[in-house]
Amino acid sequence: MKLKITLLTLALISSTCFADMRKGDSLVEQGLYGLAYQEFMKAGKSGNVVGFAKAGDLVMNDVIEGVKPEEAVRLFSYAAEKGDADSMMRMAFFYKTGFLGVKENPIKERDYLKQATASGHKEAQSALGWLQLTSNHPAVSDAPAGKKNLLESIQKGSPYGYVRLGQAYWLGVDGFKRNQIVGYALYKSGQSRGIRGEEPKIEQKAKDLMRDKKAAEDIAKLREELKRGKVEAVLSSYFKSNPEFYDYRSASPDMLSQSR
Repeated sequence: MKLKITLLTLALISSTCFADMRKGDSLVEQGLYGLAYQEFMKAGKSGNVVGFAKAGDLVMNDVIEGVKPEEAVRLFSYAAEKGDADSMMRMAFFYKTGFLGVKENPIKERDYLKQATASGHKEAQSALGWLQLTSNHPAVSDAPAGKKNLLESIQKGSPYGYVRLGQAYWLGVDGFKRNQIVGYALYKSGQSRGIRGEEPKIEQKAKDLMRDKKAAEDIAKLREELKRGKVEAVLSSYFKSNPEFYDYRSASPDMLSQSR
């Protein structure tokens, strides 16, 4: 009997917190942010930690009177601690950028990205791989792990995995042979999978590359092969057939700031 009561209680709590979430979403659509914040906080306190994350979004956007934006960090931190992968990504972003007064810390950024990856966040692993490839922090920099994470993120369907792997080849970061043909083919493959916008520096510098007939043909061929085959197999075949170095002096270190 006690078990039945417990299960019924849990069901009622679950129903209540999801109702609070739906009501909060509806209030956001109406522009009633203060009331939405209250509903999201109720949902969070009822056990749905996503409620705290949504409340954090409102606070971060500075639309809640009387609540400082820095409170968003506390809400995201708590939601991340309770297992919300999106909040883990938010915390990683804060530690990367120093946003909302958070002190930049690449180790904590890495740790949150690892947690988000383990929790199944689609883009966390590609962000982790890029961090490991480009970080100057000795405890974070890890080229083999970075490459592995980018490749695994692609296998899981991450468009940013393609873009970041492309940048790694384009720039020739640690552990990668600099090759603009491969880099641009991967970059464009990522874009074709739903990434909005472009990297202006890459697009501008790729114009010279695309004027070369063989380079343009190779890029088109690689993009077609990447649609059908596994990335590692496609690249391995390409490098065996094209051991020469495609360096059009079109990449520059400042592009490391892109997609970080």
